[in-house]
Amino acid sequence: MSNNKRGATATMNPVDNDAIMRVYATQTLKKRRTSVDVDPSLMLAQTKMMEPTANYYKPQAVQVQLPVVVAKELSPAYLEKLAAFQKMCDRHIGFLTSSIVVDKYLLSMVLIYFERARMKLIGYTKDRYFFYALFLAMEMEEDTLDGLTEIIHYILGQAPCTLNYGDNRAEQIRDQRLWDQRLAQFYQGKDAFWSRLGYQAYIRFDDIVATSERFPPHKVLSRTRTHKELATFSTY
Repeated sequence: MSNNKRGATATMNPVDNDAIMRVYATQTLKKRRTSVDVDPSLMLAQTKMMEPTANYYKPQAVQVQLPVVVAKELSPAYLEKLAAFQKMCDRHIGFLTSSIVVDKYLLSMVLIYFERARMKLIGYTKDRYFFYALFLAMEMEEDTLDGLTEIIHYILGQAPCTLNYGDNRAEQIRDQRLWDQRLAQFYQGKDAFWSRLGYQAYIRFDDIVATSERFPPHKVLSRTRTHKELATFSTY
């Protein structure tokens, strides 16, 4: 009998994995004692889904339609003001080109301030408004006082107290008082211009860039600072 058993053992059918998994699923369902009638073959199919397969997911390239930005046409009135603004820059081209901080971004802020103040065309030809706006733009965005000092010296000249009057001490004191009065008037005018903006001097950098792209080719209106020079300009 032992030989027969050995022979029977040797002639057993191959192991049926599907049958084993079907029995395992049936026993598992009995242990749960659930009232829901679940087909054991369904659980077997779910178990097979967990096995690795050669048909893995391959990501496909998805084409994304980017929005098309259409540039708005500038009105004739705006182009006229832009031409007047360029003439203003030409009038002070010597100062603007020699400045270490003036570039297309600061001049774009000046133009935006004019628009925000609802400045008429005549206002684009007034020197005082131009430097009020430029001074305010530097106060907002520059991390140094170099540009502010340049404007003061360009408009008012050097402070008499820094000049050599020799023995004319009385004349130096008189000129210094007049210089201080003019400086105070400049600050008052700048603050009055600021109030015309509703004290809203902040401008998003994206708007500054968009305005600078409207400028025609120009020595100052197209000026771009180097990376080192631009480090003093706040882009927040």
